[in-house]
Amino acid sequence: MVRMKGPQLIRGVVTAEDYLAWYLKSMAEGGGGHAWISTMPIAARVNHARWTTSCAWCPNAPLTDPEWGVAYCPECGASYPKGMVIFPDNWQEIEAILLVRTTPENMNWREPETVADLRAENAANMEG
Repeated sequence: MVRMKGPQLIRGVVTAEDYLAWYLKSMAEGGGGHAWISTMPIAARVNHARWTTSCAWCPNAPLTDPEWGVAYCPECGASYPKGMVIFPDNWQEIEAILLVRTTPENMNWREPETVADLRAENAANMEG
């Protein structure tokens, strides 16, 4: 199945472990600060065909992946372990509907949009 990308696309990582290693290296090389663990949950969203979220502590939008369930902010150093990035239960259905669209710029989703909303958008724009 074709999947949307997050850190894999932009950061060039393949696994959640690679993403963590990238983050730790970024922090060690003087990224946005020191690495620390956030206990503030954040909601995932899709922006331009990428899974992302909003950092709870700075204006950055860390990349994420629903199969990994983690996010790392290279700006302020916040790390969001499993359970802190909240994905919709039906994320696979959301992805499938968005992937029908022809351009990444139109592949967007965020709460409180529903699957029905996305299907209606596809129908209105004759996509899928």
